Amino acid sequence: MTMMSRRAENFATLAANATEGVVRIIHGNTVFGLRAPIDLEVRDEGPYCLVEYEPLGLQGRGRDQEAALESFADQFWGMWEWIASADDPKLTQDARRLKRKMRGLVRSVTPAA
Repeated sequence: MTMMSRRAENFATLAANATEGVVRIIHGNTVFGLRAPIDLEVRDEGPYCLVEYEPLGLQGRGRDQEAALESFADQFWGMWEWIASADDPKLTQDARRLKRKMRGLVRSVTPAA
């Protein structure tokens, strides 16, 4: 029983560290290199885990933290594809503001190794 408690504590510590000082976000074959580290907020809501980055309004949701992180990366990629990569005339004023925030956050976009 003590072993399980230790494993749970270690898991929580590792999980917390995985969402602090994030410098890369990987989605499929795409790696987003960030200009500066960001901290993601992680919280449990009912049976779900949520991972959020409030400055961009992005939130990932899953049955566990791994699934929530994958969902977050999917949301990040989608925002890059549909807003940050779009031509300004095609975007609303709010979307252009979001585009500037995202482009200010992302240093590089490269294929995963």
